[in-house]
Amino acid sequence: LRRASVLILLTQDLQILLTQRSMNLRSHPGEVSFPGGKQDDEDHGDDVRTALRETQEEVGLDLKLQSTTVTTTSNSMPHKAQDDSSDNVNNNNNNNNNNNHNGSIHAQLVCRLRTVESINHLCVTPIVVFTPNQSAESLSQRLNINPQEVQCAFWVPLHYFVKIQPVEQYDVQWSGEIFTYRRYSARVPRHLTTTSNSKAKPRNNKSAEQSDTHLPFDITGLTAHLAHDASNIAYPKHNKVKEKE
Repeated sequence: LRRASVLILLTQDLQILLTQRSMNLRSHPGEVSFPGGKQDDEDHGDDVRTALRETQEEVGLDLKLQSTTVTTTSNSMPHKAQDDSSDNVNNNNNNNNNNNHNGSIHAQLVCRLRTVESINHLCVTPIVVFTPNQSAESLSQRLNINPQEVQCAFWVPLHYFVKIQPVEQYDVQWSGEIFTYRRYSARVPRHLTTTSNSKAKPRNNKSAEQSDTHLPFDITGLTAHLAHDASNIAYPKHNKVKEKE
């Protein structure tokens, strides 16, 4: 099977970057996904390089890793001592914007999650990267959306996928294994949503004519599966509580 990679980008305030695919694409138009794509010859078989290259091509983020050591375990997943109790897809933290002089963004390679087979029969490897000096709001200002591939990009708190019950959930058999299909219906603040023809708006720049301050996105399939896995690793106590309910 051909290899592919997706990037699970974690910010300082523990939000993850998702994209809505362009309607012009042949494969899964309009669906929500992580930045990523198929491995090219220029990647030299490196799953991490594929994820970083595709992310830069799709949303314009030039991520420079501080370490090239990657583990296949999840013990080093960033976490907060105290979890945000908000059920809304929002975060009110203001964080520092620290970059190097050439515009690239410092990032840490955390781990790679288990490779899974996609519905298009690709071997997809999720790569988890953490930006300790960047919040979702600050990175929103750095996004440069490629309209040929991406309709918009947005941020969702990592804990959302274990704290909020999916609107749809059932088990399916795929490639000899049982997977849990989940569909989440997230409402994302406008200032954390960036389209190809607009920049994310600062939190205090509110438009009077915008009656709805949030935008709805359906997160399904492999994307929902990977988001839930990453969230479950970072917040295992939440998942144990839900299992007992």
